Amino acid sequence: MFGKGASPLKAKVPESGYIHKLDTEIEALRERLHRLVSSNPSQLRTLAVYELSTRLDDLITRLQTIKQEHSNHMATFQDCERSESVK
Repeated sequence: MFGKGASPLKAKVPESGYIHKLDTEIEALRERLHRLVSSNPSQLRTLAVYELSTRLDDLITRLQTIKQEHSNHMATFQDCERSESVK
């Protein structure tokens, strides 16, 4: 299906460096949000907390989407390898 030596993963799955960058940014935002709210709980309803929380949600959603796509591509790749080995 993909030809000899071709991989369905190369074009569609981001490099692990991008995933690491997302992880790092998520952790930094999480720590910043935690510090902001734990130092002053009344900050919970501020625009700054809302914006941080929304950005954090977006990054987590993006990371989970990438991980799911990677999982799907791996399953497709394995299916292709199995079907080629049967031939």
